Amino acid sequence: MNSAYPHWKKGPGPMNSISIAFASGKGGTGKTSLAANFAKFLSHEKNVLLSDLDVEEPNVSIFFPENEKPGSSYNSKITIPEVDLNKCTYCGKCAQKCNFNAIAVYQDKISIFQELCKGCGRCSNICEAGAINLIESEVGKVNEYSSESLEITEGILNTGNIHTKSLITDVKKYRHRDINIYDCPPGTTCPMVESVLDADFTVLVTEPTPFGLHDLSLAVEVMEKLNKKFGVIINKSGDNDHIIEDYCKKGNYDILEKIPFDRTIAEKCGRGEFYYDDENYRIKMNNIYNHITGKIK
Repeated sequence: MNSAYPHWKKGPGPMNSISIAFASGKGGTGKTSLAANFAKFLSHEKNVLLSDLDVEEPNVSIFFPENEKPGSSYNSKITIPEVDLNKCTYCGKCAQKCNFNAIAVYQDKISIFQELCKGCGRCSNICEAGAINLIESEVGKVNEYSSESLEITEGILNTGNIHTKSLITDVKKYRHRDINIYDCPPGTTCPMVESVLDADFTVLVTEPTPFGLHDLSLAVEVMEKLNKKFGVIINKSGDNDHIIEDYCKKGNYDILEKIPFDRTIAEKCGRGEFYYDDENYRIKMNNIYNHITGKIK
């Protein structure tokens, strides 16, 4: 066993499991490749679940070509309202109480905007005439893969569907292992928030550019509003690291590690290959893990 690997024993430990989210304020920072390498590194000595929560464009699976077909797959659904016009009194209470403006009631007509509906069922509960039934609507699929000690789940949103949060929630329902790694959607909107809500720690992956700094600051703002523990990784590290370092020093934000701007890494990631097996990067992955676990104990 290489000394760069953390020394632990395998075994399903859901009672002591931890969830680590990899997020970023912008796309293209290398968040997914870092999450995949970190998960694969940990899987050598721990049972790991890697969940791809970027359901609009999941791509964690490119690092695991041996799993071209999922071990299992199931549909993710929400319930949406269907109105029985023979019972409806057109009172308008359902539209008034809908927080998402998914129902419009006219004098003799009702419109249901499925794209806006979140499937909460509130309209059905308040309908005194019993005119609203809830029917299932598919939003996407959840796929499950296995690769030795590493398990992988991904959500794939149906084309044209906008119920991203619902599908993300379903992906996270899969099951917990010793270490749960979330590859979150980029940005700072609702899908990212939904992804990090139950994480014990969030890794914010950024790059040392003005754009990287701007979007990192937005992600940090989200973390602080959610009162979540987090740290920063500078990916594509180089001569401009001071852009991120000065910001983190001013805000007293931890920099967990730096991953250098390395053509070899870029080429490996472009081919869907791992880079953690290099001695230098094993040490970096171990440092990241130790830093995280030290913060959540």
